[in-house]
Amino acid sequence: MSQKSRVIKKILVTVLIGFFFTGFAQKSASQFEYKESSNLLAIGKGAEYFNDESASLGIDEILNSKEFKASETDVLNFKSSTSNYWIKFSLKNESKLELLLELAYPIMDLAELYVVQDGVPTLLSRIDEEQSFYERDYLYRNLFFNLPIAQNESKVFYLKINSGEQILVPLKIGSEELFFPKNRKTDLINGLYFGIMLVMFLYNLFVYFSVRDKVYLYYVVYIFCVALTQASLHGYVLMYITPDFPWLSERSVYFFGATVGISVFVFAKEFLRPDIHFPKLSKVFYVFIGMYLVALGLMFFGNYSLSYQGIDITAGTGSFFVLFVAAKSVLKKVHSAKFFLAGWTIFLGSVIVFVLRNANVIEFSDFSNYALQLGSAIEALLLSFALADKINIYKAERLEAIEEKEQLLREQNVVLETQVNERTLELSEKNEELNTTLANLKSTQSQLVQSEKMASLGQLTAGIAHEINNSMNYATQRVQILKRDFVDLTQILEKYEEVYSETEAYKSIVEVMNDLDYDILQEEIPESIDDIEDGINRAIDIAKGLKDFSRLDEVVFKKDSINDGITATLKMLKSKLTDIDVSTSLSEFPDIVCNIGKLNQVFMNVIDNAVDALNDVSIKEAKLEVNTNLNADLVHIIIKDNGPGMPKEVIQKLFDPFFTTKEIGEGTGLGMSISLGVINEHKGTINVNSEVGVGTEIIISIPVK
Repeated sequence: MSQKSRVIKKILVTVLIGFFFTGFAQKSASQFEYKESSNLLAIGKGAEYFNDESASLGIDEILNSKEFKASETDVLNFKSSTSNYWIKFSLKNESKLELLLELAYPIMDLAELYVVQDGVPTLLSRIDEEQSFYERDYLYRNLFFNLPIAQNESKVFYLKINSGEQILVPLKIGSEELFFPKNRKTDLINGLYFGIMLVMFLYNLFVYFSVRDKVYLYYVVYIFCVALTQASLHGYVLMYITPDFPWLSERSVYFFGATVGISVFVFAKEFLRPDIHFPKLSKVFYVFIGMYLVALGLMFFGNYSLSYQGIDITAGTGSFFVLFVAAKSVLKKVHSAKFFLAGWTIFLGSVIVFVLRNANVIEFSDFSNYALQLGSAIEALLLSFALADKINIYKAERLEAIEEKEQLLREQNVVLETQVNERTLELSEKNEELNTTLANLKSTQSQLVQSEKMASLGQLTAGIAHEINNSMNYATQRVQILKRDFVDLTQILEKYEEVYSETEAYKSIVEVMNDLDYDILQEEIPESIDDIEDGINRAIDIAKGLKDFSRLDEVVFKKDSINDGITATLKMLKSKLTDIDVSTSLSEFPDIVCNIGKLNQVFMNVIDNAVDALNDVSIKEAKLEVNTNLNADLVHIIIKDNGPGMPKEVIQKLFDPFFTTKEIGEGTGLGMSISLGVINEHKGTINVNSEVGVGTEIIISIPVK
């Protein structure tokens, strides 16, 4: 090769190498330009990043670092790490807008934005986990930073980030007017998701309180934890629940992520019942629950990155295990397992997308970012269908059990009917014997009660009549003496007046007599003596009435006056008849053969019942009629009132022993039963005519002989 050729070749190689390095330098130092546009500018490819593994370097040291690498993806994904990451980008603003930088990943522990001008770095804004939500420049779940860059101006920015969770860095630049309509649409989609989860939560909670099956309670806890996990990942817990406690919001991602896994395994174990169908696999459920508890423990001890990785690994492997058990349950023909398998397959697909996104296998996008929400919502619906199907199965099993019981009951009824028929015949015979015995017992009891009452009444009236008569006889004698002495005293005074009327001493006596109203005394004393005598006579009449009413000395039938018996009874009840208009019409007829003492008791019972009925407050003018008449060989005693009357069912039981319509303690229910017995002894009858709201008429008929 000639010298000239060598020179030309050297020049070409030098030019090519120059072009290569010039192109490389252009790529690593590329500048983002924001023009007048209605679209947001994504900061991804072309931005540079640096991994500060020591998490200790400051901005001055970072400015001198030559280890920045160019991003090859639209969204930077640093997985889970304890490092500080620095993102560097140059921006030229060719618009007239005031620009903002959005970091659309709410679960950052730290985010600092610096601007470098003339080689001097300035901290523009800082957001960290110790900062209240209300201290932010923009009160929204995503992180927003103001970019102080004027039209046609170029500046270099450094963004420092750190997080114990998965570190995704979706960055966009635009104006406030462009960001917030887009975010409102995102909030609407999230609101729809949380609305679905809330409906599923309330529906299954209602079902739990209705059927008290604990599988519904586990499912309600699962839905609750899933919804709160998504709310934590998307920044809604910090925005609405713990705005003043950002540290608590950041840690809720770990806590709810682990509790979701635990509730999944508890629910799946209760729903699929592997302890019955696959006893060995059932024990593996506890292994995964233990792994989640370990991840929770790491979080409580401050190892957040390892805790997040543990939750991710457990969720990935555990999801496939639950899918495997659900598939085996379907093959085993476990009821409702097909719904569980369908729901879990969809949810597992969303989990796989979520894990692959975190592992940077697939890029960050709206689909990969919201896949877990979509999958969990569909799964919640399908699992609710599965639980509803479980209720239908319970109903079918219950109906089958009821049918079996009904068949068994029908068979037993055939045997029981035969036995019942045999026993019925025996009981019928014994029942007849018992009825006869009961009738005799009631009759004997009534007679004993009547005898005891009459004996007590006789002793009482005899004693009262004796004492009254003794006292009244003595009082009568003294009244007669008093009347006679008053007449003698009056004659002495008249004689004294006749002899000494003209003397001065008599005039003094006259003054005293005038002061004492002597003329009035002469009138009052005889009247008082007469009143006393009338009272004594009334007391004697009462004693006689008591004796006439009881007539206990008459133990056999003999001729006696029915009218006198009625009169004596009315006298006995005189105190109860004060507010009742009583009218009597007692026809004259000869005495009849009877036991007047017992008949008086019958009259007493009937009239007393009529008086109680007439005391009803609804009766304005209470009336009682007592009539007697003789018709052929029968004496009729008619007792009629205008009380409230009695219905037919009461009339049918009126003469049953111990039946009464009075309050407890006011009646024994024996009065009319005893009365019927007395009338039967007299070979008579007693008839009752009554109409509700009109009154009652009782007719007693007694043969003359």
